[in-house]
Amino acid sequence: SDPALLSSLLLFTIGAMSDYAARRSSNSRLPPEVNRILYVRNLPFKITPDELYVIFGKYGAVYQIRLGDRNKDTRGTAFVVYEDIYDAKAAVDHLSGFNVGGRYLVVLVSGLQCRDSLHT
Repeated sequence: SDPALLSSLLLFTIGAMSDYAARRSSNSRLPPEVNRILYVRNLPFKITPDELYVIFGKYGAVYQIRLGDRNKDTRGTAFVVYEDIYDAKAAVDHLSGFNVGGRYLVVLVSGLQCRDSLHT
């Protein structure tokens, strides 16, 4: 894989472990629109599902990842489904704007994305 991407993943792994422990002990309430399904945009086109599991798995158990097709309009996008709603919220909070392979991730809760696009 790309050395710059691997370097980003290594630095991310070091910092994320303490964040995960602190988050699990927090007992904050979440807004009702938060769900377990995240929509991710601006991914490097060559990223693999395994690399996505490394990045998103730092915030909790990932149930499923659906990577966009490399040959279609969905390339550079993915859906990430978490087992737990709190882990999904933490991933949005920490990974929006995270640099992966020279690209800044856009991480959205999928339900909010759908509702927002209907009002524009």
